[in-house]
Formats: sequence, structure tokens, C-alpha cells
Amino acid sequence: MMKKNRRFPFERSQEKVSLKNLSTTEQPLYPMLRQYTSICRQTNHSEKAESLQRDIIDSNEEKYRLNQL
Repeated sequence: MMKKNRRFPFERSQEKVSLKNLSTTEQPLYPMLRQYTSICRQTNHSEKAESLQRDIIDSNEEKYRLNQL
């Protein structure tokens, strides 16, 4: 994991995004950070889901081909 870097708060860190982990100048950005992390989670989740779906389709095609033999 990357180290905590106050100048680039969007980098990965061990700390969770919460008000207590933000300085007073960063606290107004909290809603934006929450939205950003939510979007990142959804995007990452959908990419994984698409990958799994492709794997399932590939295995179904293989089964179909084997059944034809």
C-alpha cells in the first residue's frame, strides 16, 4: 500500500476515509471523497463482474462444444 500523503488524498492508504482522519481544511471535501470512493468501488466491482461473466460464457461454450463431440 502507498503511504499516506496529504497532498494527494486520492492515493490508496491504510486509513479509511472518515472525518476524523481528515484535517480541518480537508473536512469540507469529505462528501466529495465519499462519492469518489463509492464510484471507484462500483467501477471496480463491475469490471470484476464482467470478467466473471466472460469466464462463465467461455466455460459454457466449451461444454457445448464437448457435448457436440
